[in-house]
Amino acid sequence: MDGYGGPRATERKGRATLIPWAARLRKNQHGDPREIHDGYLTGCCRRAPLPAASQPIPSQPAQKEMVEVGAGEFYFGDEAEPRYLPRFWIDKYEVTNAEYLAYVKKTGAPIPHHWRGGPLGRFPPRGQQRWPVRYLSRAEVLAYVQWAGKDLPTEMEWEKAARGTDHRLYPWGEWDKSCLSYYDHAMLGTGPVGMHPQGASPYGVEDMLGNVFEWTKSDTSPSGTTRPYAVVRGGCDHSTDFRKLTLTWRNAFAPSGHYPYVGFRCVRREPRHHKGQ
Repeated sequence: MDGYGGPRATERKGRATLIPWAARLRKNQHGDPREIHDGYLTGCCRRAPLPAASQPIPSQPAQKEMVEVGAGEFYFGDEAEPRYLPRFWIDKYEVTNAEYLAYVKKTGAPIPHHWRGGPLGRFPPRGQQRWPVRYLSRAEVLAYVQWAGKDLPTEMEWEKAARGTDHRLYPWGEWDKSCLSYYDHAMLGTGPVGMHPQGASPYGVEDMLGNVFEWTKSDTSPSGTTRPYAVVRGGCDHSTDFRKLTLTWRNAFAPSGHYPYVGFRCVRREPRHHKGQ
């Protein structure tokens, strides 16, 4: 197994070729709904059912709420290596369809291909204004964060915001499935942000594990590849083994891809001051 959820080389099973998703995700750049089994993209999935109507959905905030992550050391990765990061702020929730729609209306930016068309334009799927926006390449995401005056987190920033300063493997502490932003691992679907506050990180950041992967600004080159891939963190709602969704787990996707299970959140950093200022 490599560090990105799959074997180093493809395997054959009958006529079908199982493709490691870290190395050959260009096969799925247009959002084909495929179920993931132990690091492979195979088969098709159905859309997950919406959460029960009795569950309250938090109101979309008028201004994006961000959480402060203080300067200092934390333990990074499976090896728990001490790393230092200066202070930064990170979105409490992933960027939603409603927030991206506001951006599209103001800038004329391209929209995710699954948004519905109508006489007044194209909009997110009905009732999914508070769902994480998906089907965006990393370049499209970077255009949004620049417009918002923010940036994408590096994978170290993402992990510190999820982990805090101890050795935990889940943002909330010990394993508890009820804390995972998880809807139905056998179906390809997502849910609204903010539905699992009990799964918040030590800093109060929510939905860090499950629901969707999240783009980061970091790149990597998985084994068997010759070009850089974008690191994504956080896991997603249709991983077949959700116990693998620890906050140190990482994967690598083609940055030009438009995936049905990748969203994002933004960070803001303190300005760097030059010497003599």
